[in-house]
Amino acid sequence: MLFERQQHKTHLIDNHKIEVSYDRFTTRFSLSINEQQVYRRLLLLGPWRKQNLMINDIFYYLT
Repeated sequence: MLFERQQHKTHLIDNHKIEVSYDRFTTRFSLSINEQQVYRRLLLLGPWRKQNLMINDIFYYLT
């Protein structure tokens, strides 16, 4: 089994490219919309975070 340090997922919502990445070594989580970084957190000891985001004038709740 191959260990992947970086995990990436790409989604398309309302013609906006959403990229989500997670680094297992540093526990850094990041979210980019149309290649512009909108959310980035170091999770470490507090992995449960809640954040409101607005994409194309629509509110999304990140949990």
